[in-house]
Amino acid sequence: MLWKTRTRSGFTLIELLVVIAIIAVLIGLLLPAVQKVREAAARLQCVNNNKQLGIALHAFHDAYSYFPPAGVDPAFGWPRRGIAPGVQHGMGVFLLPYIEQNALYTQYRWDVDWRAPENQTVVTARLKVYICPSVPNTERLVGPKTSGSFTWSEYAGDYAPQSGYRRALAVAGYTDFIAGDYAGNPNPPSDTIGEGGPYRGVFETCGALAGFVDNAYGIAQITDGLSNTCFLTEDAGRPLSYVTGGKPHPTNPTGGANGLDGAGWASRGMNYGIDGSGLDGLGSGPCFMNCNNRDEHFSFHTGGGVHLFGDGSVRFINQNLSTKVMAAQTTRIGGETLASE
Repeated sequence: MLWKTRTRSGFTLIELLVVIAIIAVLIGLLLPAVQKVREAAARLQCVNNNKQLGIALHAFHDAYSYFPPAGVDPAFGWPRRGIAPGVQHGMGVFLLPYIEQNALYTQYRWDVDWRAPENQTVVTARLKVYICPSVPNTERLVGPKTSGSFTWSEYAGDYAPQSGYRRALAVAGYTDFIAGDYAGNPNPPSDTIGEGGPYRGVFETCGALAGFVDNAYGIAQITDGLSNTCFLTEDAGRPLSYVTGGKPHPTNPTGGANGLDGAGWASRGMNYGIDGSGLDGLGSGPCFMNCNNRDEHFSFHTGGGVHLFGDGSVRFINQNLSTKVMAAQTTRIGGETLASE
């Protein structure tokens, strides 16, 4: 009698473990490459967003012969545009007709505050052009927030108009090469009184002070040159608070009861002047980029951030750039000579 030997098909346990190990190695090799491709795509989209905003800013300038201000303050309003005292508005709304959002623009009420109930439909709209796709959370409807008599919500934005550099940098000596700045002055002026000074940027607030009711500037008033003057920077992730390495703030990750100021694309407080922070993102210091997002240049891109310049060019600036050079690039009439830097 012949006996047939029955053979079993399939993997042994050792073979299965070998296959799993090979798959794990392949995933380990491919995952960083996939992440790099995704970040490259996100960075490209961030660049394109800034290009669109640059076109919008120049379209506004073509229409009015000046760029929109960073905002309108309630103290004096903006008479040139018929905006009375008592209400405030942000730069983002001025650009709506030039980023294909005319429907939102026509709904907006200029006779009431940007935080008023009448403007909630507009300021809570999610506009992709204001959002960097590299932020940890691109879906950021902020609020409800409360300040004074207002309770409102707003949709976040990651790009902020530059107002120059601030007193803290100058007093610490990080900008002492700039002619006419605080160097040697034992009693430097405050940031507010310094509106219009040589350390100021293109985008200031109209109506904050009696002498600065109409400080919206045109190309002719940017004497440093458009290609030398930074218009928009990333200050990404607001209202949440982040520090060096893109990590949440160790003690205040939410940024406070209302989150960090200026989080919304329509916010009156979206603009800022750089004042530096410590290298760990805490306290004051010379770091102007990627150390914290509390009114500083902050990006979730590796090694730097995306910046829009006045000539419409969009540049990725290394986070290790000299603070003096970046400060010079934020001013419009500083007359700086950068030399080898």
